[in-house]
Amino acid sequence: MSAVIAVGGLAAGSAGSAGASAAMIGEPSAILGGPGHALVYPSGMEVAPDGTLVVADTGNDSVAKFRPTGTLVWRVSAGTGEGDEAENARDIAVDDQGFIYVADAAEFRIIKLDPVDGHTIMTFNGPAGDRLGSPIGITAKKNKIYVSDGAKKKIRVFDTAGVQRQTFTSSGACDLSAVRDADADAAGNVYVANYKFNNIVKFSPSGACLTTWGGPGTATGQFKNPYGVRIAKDPKWGEVVYVADSNNNRVQVFTKTGVFKASIGRTGPFSETGTFTTMRRVAVAKDGDIWGADLWGWRLVRFNRTATGYAYAQTIGGQAPPLANTKVFNEPRAVAIGPDGKLNIMDTVNQRVVTMTATGTVLGACGQRDFRPVSLNWPRGVALDPVTGQRWIADTKQSRLQIFPATCGLQTYRLGGIGTAVGQFNWPFAIAIRASDRLAFVADTWNDRVTVWDVATRAPLGSYSGTLDSPRAISVDAATGDLVVADAANNRIVTLSYSRTAGFAEVSTITPTGLSMPEGVARDRHGDYWVADTVNGRVVVVSAAGTVLATITSAAGKALSKPTSITVDGTKIYVSDTNNDRVLVYTN
Repeated sequence: MSAVIAVGGLAAGSAGSAGASAAMIGEPSAILGGPGHALVYPSGMEVAPDGTLVVADTGNDSVAKFRPTGTLVWRVSAGTGEGDEAENARDIAVDDQGFIYVADAAEFRIIKLDPVDGHTIMTFNGPAGDRLGSPIGITAKKNKIYVSDGAKKKIRVFDTAGVQRQTFTSSGACDLSAVRDADADAAGNVYVANYKFNNIVKFSPSGACLTTWGGPGTATGQFKNPYGVRIAKDPKWGEVVYVADSNNNRVQVFTKTGVFKASIGRTGPFSETGTFTTMRRVAVAKDGDIWGADLWGWRLVRFNRTATGYAYAQTIGGQAPPLANTKVFNEPRAVAIGPDGKLNIMDTVNQRVVTMTATGTVLGACGQRDFRPVSLNWPRGVALDPVTGQRWIADTKQSRLQIFPATCGLQTYRLGGIGTAVGQFNWPFAIAIRASDRLAFVADTWNDRVTVWDVATRAPLGSYSGTLDSPRAISVDAATGDLVVADAANNRIVTLSYSRTAGFAEVSTITPTGLSMPEGVARDRHGDYWVADTVNGRVVVVSAAGTVLATITSAAGKALSKPTSITVDGTKIYVSDTNNDRVLVYTN
């Protein structure tokens, strides 16, 4: 083969190997799935001065405005304009003029939007030398914007022009950790939802510690991870403190000194009114009605303020994501193929594994995101045990592996947990199981290493770091049994060998030109590497020497958008076109 021919979204390059794969790519032989989104995945919301509801729609990578009746007014999605829209909107604030402020956790910034159509006015990310670490909560009060920076354990106060004016940090009994939200009362006192310590912390306007209340538990006045806090006037009690008690799935109301007044809502499925599944925030209307943002119940829930308390009144959303052949995915990632030819595809935002036939017929799904220990939390990787058929899942955000049975049921085992010790993880992105010796290899991404586990005993055997930096994909080369790793932050592909007696050894390293944070890699039957060049929105086919043979930028008339996982199965290559909610199948 002396040249590569560009076909249907392929850019030609010079051939650097004897493999014929690059010249034969063309258009995919099949496209599996399609968008399967819930109406809303709300992690934050506010009631605007005009009564409309503004929502941080995390799972749809957007900000949405609804009328109180539930009619959508507008939606601003990631990547629509000049790239300034929210990619991971975690919370919303609305000032007295109606301007909207978005805590965009993915890009470590605050975005200010116009209330009329949602276009971006400006962005800001803190002063030089003290940039935002993790903006996860935001509130506007009297021309001040209160931002909860979870990573840096502080509350930042900005003016409406984005200039930081003040910070609140731990002081005495007001010990902050994993802060999720903050708001201020009329006197300027600041109240913090202190997620990890299960309490509410109250500061004076100058930052002095005034009081704390709460503690872990399910009783009145106790919390399971308070996520949101709002200070607003109640028609009967005056100015009070509303707390979104997230994993107790309720809103608790207190006086400003912490005296309990009321509890609203309880744990229940999205199909049951008056309940929450995994609620995140609370918003308060002018008439005292409250709204709860129920993230994994896919709904906004309103309770009327009555003369004697609160009564369930309304739900916006509350429908699970669809599970149909062409309406199924919200950011698909890893693909694992069983010996029966069935596909197991990680549907990351929908927090489930979808099982399909090879031709794309949906057979079912397994997994959920809620308050239970078995729930998934933004999983990215899946692999199949060749002996039992069990599904090993890289449960990314919970820094663990979960093992689910071959037929859908409750998780059988949980392995790992956050940390750096043997058997622990820090955001594992991918997992592969080598059938020949039944070993599982995990891309332990934020620990900058690859770990190996005995599938039969579920025991960790060792790890390899070398010079890896944020490895985000791992696969097994079918011809050699070697491990192929997408070493994302180094923009290179590393091949490793492993045996129980010799451990890990580096076989080769290639650095194809122009890669930007690759999140997928696999080697085909010709010896060429298929690499998901994620940030650049393309797939490149690379020779063993590192020469780019072909570049795929589109399929079926649509540009690729953040492709991630790549799986090779004999003559078939599966490419997860993640932000287009589809899996592309190429014949090799």
